[in-house]
Amino acid sequence: MTISLRAAVALAAGLGLMACSSDANNTMGWTQARAALASIGSGPKAPARVPQLTPQQVDKSPVRLLFVTVESDGRGTGFGRISSNGGTDTYASLDGITLAMRDGVLVSTRNLPPDLMSSQVPSARQIASGQGSHARSYQILDGADQTQSLRYECHLRREGVETLEIAGRRHATRVVDEICIGDGSVFENRFWIDGSGKIRQSRQWTGTSVGNLRLSDPHG
Repeated sequence: MTISLRAAVALAAGLGLMACSSDANNTMGWTQARAALASIGSGPKAPARVPQLTPQQVDKSPVRLLFVTVESDGRGTGFGRISSNGGTDTYASLDGITLAMRDGVLVSTRNLPPDLMSSQVPSARQIASGQGSHARSYQILDGADQTQSLRYECHLRREGVETLEIAGRRHATRVVDEICIGDGSVFENRFWIDGSGKIRQSRQWTGTSVGNLRLSDPHG
């Protein structure tokens, strides 16, 4: 569905949470995302926390939302989807951070330095199976803005079930852990998979000093 900027701003005003912002990017996806994120108070001047929305507010959003928290310092905010291309969705925050996601799996970051430039990752279907091994690789920027490649061997295992509540909706999920070893380090990702096989929530390593992101999908 495509909506006008006027409609998006009207939605923001209707929710009663409009934040001031200016739009230097004239692409419609970014315009819609800015209006939607402003409507939930998810901007640079907002508190550093994931917004608490009702299901109705989520459903009225003109763009698909993603809730993101940096685990190392607790910063959290809402991101809006600005593009979808070849199975990869790009989400942006009001302060210009973007995350590229493939079916709920993080593949790159921008403006979250040092950035994850690209990666080789398992598919959501592989992760949902909760078993088996696979390779991961990350291309990151080091302190000298040079690209560094990291490679890992990863193993999946099931870790039981858990009921999540995200933006007023409850989701029955099964938990899958991904343990990765290589290039002198070990890290662990965790995924919460719903009954349809969708990654409803995740805790994913960025491959950089930013550490882990917690990513939550608030949609029904």
